Amino acid sequence: MTVIAASAVAANPAAFAADPGRSLENVEQSLDQVRQQERDLTRRAIEAETDLKKLQRRSIAIAARTQEHELTILKLEDRLLVLEADRKKAVATLKSRRKQLSGMLAALQRIAMHPPVALIALPMEPVDTVRSALLLRRTVPAVDAAGKALRDDLKGLAELTGAVTAARDKISTEFTALTGQQEDLRFLVTRKAALAQKVRTEQSKARIRAAQLGREARDLKDLVARLAKQSKRRKQAAKRPAPADKANDMRISPSATELIVRPALVSGGMPVLGRVFRRFGEPSKTGKNTRGISIRTRPGSTVVAPRNGRIVFAGPFRGLGNLLIIEYQAKYHLLLAGLARIDTDVGETVLAGEPVGMMTASQGAKSDLYVELRRNGQPINPLPWLAAGKPKVNG
Repeated sequence: MTVIAASAVAANPAAFAADPGRSLENVEQSLDQVRQQERDLTRRAIEAETDLKKLQRRSIAIAARTQEHELTILKLEDRLLVLEADRKKAVATLKSRRKQLSGMLAALQRIAMHPPVALIALPMEPVDTVRSALLLRRTVPAVDAAGKALRDDLKGLAELTGAVTAARDKISTEFTALTGQQEDLRFLVTRKAALAQKVRTEQSKARIRAAQLGREARDLKDLVARLAKQSKRRKQAAKRPAPADKANDMRISPSATELIVRPALVSGGMPVLGRVFRRFGEPSKTGKNTRGISIRTRPGSTVVAPRNGRIVFAGPFRGLGNLLIIEYQAKYHLLLAGLARIDTDVGETVLAGEPVGMMTASQGAKSDLYVELRRNGQPINPLPWLAAGKPKVNG
């Protein structure tokens, strides 16, 4: 608007010469409007940054709850494997006991066809008759014991079957809760992405307006200098603090990066829940030593930033699928490869524990996260570094 006013001055110098004080007042009013617009843009940018920080905190909390459900499911699945194995053994033992008991019952049935008194009449030696009677006396308790063992086995099998069913039901419940948390997380990630874009847009507008204001301020300063030569009033106006000197009052707030990096480290550790099945330095399939670690995860697992950092790469990379690189103090770079989805963008600052992506949700599909850490460009074992970032709270 000030540029328009200045153009008007240049187009009609006679009007300015007639009443330079009033003309300068109009230009200064235009500049005041520009200043107010700049302040409004800055305020909106600060509000957007604040909202973004709140969303980041909420996404961290939801990601933590999501990982709690994932961990519970992992433990339940392990328990279910043990129960299934025990149940399989119990069924095999039960079959063996049934076979043994069936043989004993068949023998008893044959002996029962000849009562003890009738044994004397059988055509056999007296010694054999006594042995048969003793055998009959010993067999009955053995059959009773075998029957009791069979009943115990049946009871134990029923308990194992109940435990298996309960574990499956618990897994189903946890999975339902996990699905709900993941939906909440997806919603927050979408909102956060939109808000981050808004912050970038508002900051871009603020920077453009600030630069424009600086140019306009210089133009106005030149204008005041020229008008000051024409009248004493102009000289007095020229002695006022130049608008360029007031530019410091309109500097935009610290960037989102500066505001977000400051919060204390509240979460950390591994970027995803799972089992490390290939460690740093172990020979790979090609025979070369691995430069990172590989973590086998559950389908659909949430991937989080282990520490506060800045995203410097996000997207597909040859041979690695989706790759995410997080920079830490320009010295460390954490590479996360194998994600099915990336929920952040280059240039964004992420907080420890903040969700940055998700593993594939397809059952049976490969769900391995490759983690590599480089210090000054050289790969190092990421496990000690990740362990050092476990949850803690700083005043």
